Amino acid sequence: WFAILYFRQRGGAEKSLSVLLFDAALISLLVSSLGAWGVSVYQFSSLESPLIAKALTSFFLSVFTEGWLMLGLLGILWSGMKKSGIPANEGWLWIPVLFGSMLIFPFSLDQSILTTPMLYSAKAGLLLITVGLAIHLYGLMRSPFASSGIGRVILLLLGLKILFLAGALLPTGIWPAEHGLRILYLHLVLLGFGSAGLIVAFYPDTKKAAKWSYIAAMMAVLITLGMFSGYWPRILIPEQLVYWLAVAALLPVLPVAWLLADFKTWHF
Repeated sequence: WFAILYFRQRGGAEKSLSVLLFDAALISLLVSSLGAWGVSVYQFSSLESPLIAKALTSFFLSVFTEGWLMLGLLGILWSGMKKSGIPANEGWLWIPVLFGSMLIFPFSLDQSILTTPMLYSAKAGLLLITVGLAIHLYGLMRSPFASSGIGRVILLLLGLKILFLAGALLPTGIWPAEHGLRILYLHLVLLGFGSAGLIVAFYPDTKKAAKWSYIAAMMAVLITLGMFSGYWPRILIPEQLVYWLAVAALLPVLPVAWLLADFKTWHF
């Protein structure tokens, strides 16, 4: 239904980089839904392998997050801007991310059950996504979006996401599905890059204090989750970390409530 409504509204839209990325994001959404539908079909089948359901769920989440979410957010960030400064044609701005998102789901599975082809295909997917996002980062850094302080913070978060992906490609023994790392990564993408990008899109020229308050609260959440990841220096981890996590988790609520208090400043 969303796809039908989108294409009905898209008909008269002027061709732009944002529209291209929104189209690619919608393709990702449709592809990711195959994983969700597959889980439903599996439940009524005679198969009894829990790995199938896990793989289908992981496929859905990977394509939804790395494809639909990232391409859609990048489309929002590029809204109203040209892709000047990007040394690549338009295909490089969506094809690596779209197809890479379909390959990385094995990273959500137990490492011991992966075959060599599955592992290499997942790493190939990570490489594709890393290259695609790096091209976007390079272009956005040379665009008007990077002229504001909050814009630079959002690009920093995008850069950290790229480093996470690149780190999983290195022979460091770090597995992306590790509980602490996965929680940190998802918060970096959703609470950090995703939510901050949407806030700037809805409030481009207003609520500066509220936006910076959100950035500070979000950073506090990411720092405490970094301590929880298992890779933070133990000497720098406070006692009773769970309480610090609980307090930090509440902080973003305040600036978000501040932003939502004045609906007149929304920019749809």
